[in-house]
Amino acid sequence: MTTRKLSKSSVWLIAGMTVIAAIAFIFVERPVFSKTNRSDDPMATVNGEPILLSEFQRAVQANKARVIDYFHEKYGAGQSASFWTETYGGETPLERLKKTALEESVNLKVQQLIAKEQGVLTDIRYDVFLQNLEGENERRAKAIENHEVVFGPAQYTEDAYFEYAMMNAVLSVKKNWRNMTGNRTNRS
Repeated sequence: MTTRKLSKSSVWLIAGMTVIAAIAFIFVERPVFSKTNRSDDPMATVNGEPILLSEFQRAVQANKARVIDYFHEKYGAGQSASFWTETYGGETPLERLKKTALEESVNLKVQQLIAKEQGVLTDIRYDVFLQNLEGENERRAKAIENHEVVFGPAQYTEDAYFEYAMMNAVLSVKKNWRNMTGNRTNRS
């Protein structure tokens, strides 16, 4: 293993860029997931399927409280202006948050790919998800207008509908898998 020494100016430049990136990452508002205002930039892929920046940011938001709790419990860290960039026991909250969000994003994409392979989901693109959400909310609005029974909320938020759709996809995949493995054991 070879090591390379950086000049003092390089170290300061890297440190400054890191602080600026961390501050921007922390204070940038979570984008509203809509057709006109979301990031379609892929930030990673799983078997050729993109994980969009908006999907990653959803995971970041979902894991913030968990990371804060982890650092509070493990290191006694409290909220401060430097919390996300401070080092505690060799790790920083911001890096842990990004790592956790990426792992969760990959996990979800793998679940979607499996559901697609099994025919549970026909298309796992995020814009198709948004179209499905819009269609479901329109269906619910018409049902309410016609005084029909609607189970669940009158209108889904994107986060709630995503959780609902993923939960149903996972349950369907498990049911398909049990049926497939049950059929194999019955043949023996």
